[in-house]
Amino acid sequence: MTETMYPSAIGVRADLDRAHRRVWDHVSVVGEWWSAAERRAMAGIVRDAFNDREPSPPWSPASQDMLRWSTGADILPATLVDALYRMTVHAHTITESWYRQFVQTVVDEQAYVELCGIITSVVAVCSFARTVGAEPPSFPVIAPAENCSTPARVSTAAERSPRNWVPVTTQGTRAPVVEALSISQIEYDLLWDHLAPSQYMSIEQMSDLAWTRGTLSRAQAELLAGRVAALRQCFF
Repeated sequence: MTETMYPSAIGVRADLDRAHRRVWDHVSVVGEWWSAAERRAMAGIVRDAFNDREPSPPWSPASQDMLRWSTGADILPATLVDALYRMTVHAHTITESWYRQFVQTVVDEQAYVELCGIITSVVAVCSFARTVGAEPPSFPVIAPAENCSTPARVSTAAERSPRNWVPVTTQGTRAPVVEALSISQIEYDLLWDHLAPSQYMSIEQMSDLAWTRGTLSRAQAELLAGRVAALRQCFF
């Protein structure tokens, strides 16, 4: 039997454990715009930033400090390390003008969406680990084949949406949250095929207002989600 990802006194559902294990495998493979080593470095920075007990303020560059204590910070540009830290710890301070400058001077928009996918999935795992009183899981070893693979970096046909800053594809043009990662197929699939169904609900289940899981009704789940989003100053 495979050991659970969360050694904890709290029983963790098997589907949730599998989904989070998939996240850790997912950030260890080559992406569409980032190499396996770069994705792993990003994931390490996000994990360490999320668990930083004395976080730097959003206007203070975190890259110099992270070089001393975060695995992977040395292989990424300082501007990218700073952005990853800020988006993980101070996401509510991100503005559209910041985003526009970032994609003009640091990374391509599709590369930005891929790194957003990495941030959101890694934070989901770290947040859950903290909730159940478990240590942040260790990442698996990157396979040699993944280390030798290079991202294709092929531009995806996209369109602009009034609901998002980032470009989106037709598969995602239904709602702000659904379309946000659509230009990055691998991040979109991870979220909606694995994380959403186990942590929240699938896209199909969202249309069923009577849907429920366990002891929470749909209305109760939405109330909790809305309250948490407000406390964390979530854009949506």
